[in-house]
Amino acid sequence: MSTTQRTSAVPNVTLNDGHSIPQLGFGVFQIDPAETAEAVSTALEVGYRHIDTAEMYRNERGVGRAVARSGLDRSEVFVTSKLNNGFHRPADARAAFARTLDELGFDYVDLFLIHWPLPTLYGGDFVSTWEVMIEFRADGRARSIGVSNFQSHHLERLRTETEVVPAVNQIEVHPYLTQAEVRGYDASRRSPRARSSATPRSVPLPPGPAGRLPRWSSGGTSNGETSCSPSRSPPRGCRRISSSSISSSTLPTWLRSAP
Repeated sequence: MSTTQRTSAVPNVTLNDGHSIPQLGFGVFQIDPAETAEAVSTALEVGYRHIDTAEMYRNERGVGRAVARSGLDRSEVFVTSKLNNGFHRPADARAAFARTLDELGFDYVDLFLIHWPLPTLYGGDFVSTWEVMIEFRADGRARSIGVSNFQSHHLERLRTETEVVPAVNQIEVHPYLTQAEVRGYDASRRSPRARSSATPRSVPLPPGPAGRLPRWSSGGTSNGETSCSPSRSPPRGCRRISSSSISSSTLPTWLRSAP
């Protein structure tokens, strides 16, 4: 696509595995699968280089089509997807991840997450699911791996029972749901080995003027967040991203922060 920006003003955050993730991204939660390719194409045109999808959203194919026709090299677009809840058993997780790559039309995904820990299902065994995720990273089909909606005790099990710490834990945070315990977990467990670990958090804020909140708590892009802004329709009104539009005092709809 000829109008797609070749470079982006969006800075990156380095994860604990050495890979980097763009601070500003576009989420496709609740976008109709039939509209996803158009929405993502528009997002890429205005400068987004991180697209956040999930098996549960049923629109991975549209994401892949938009990236393929953007004119950008695959390495220029960071794509996140997530394992659906029905596929936590190891064999099911392997098959589901293969379908994700097929839907996207990629031979790798930049970040793959366990969408929910589901401790009351599968005998509470999300650790074996995580071990399969480690396989995906080892064979190169997932450059980085992480989790979503995990609490500190879930993270502690992964830390003590496996050899790989998640690069990302995507959680909901806003002024009425501060998640202080899980946000503090990373800081309390820092060590020379884990000092560079990043634990992004997703913060839903109201759209429009109400969503332009000043930096609160430890938020703000100056503190190392990444941010994904989902929409239910193609972002036809998006303006091009510039360094002046990325500010700690104007946070988009979804905020993911690395304390």
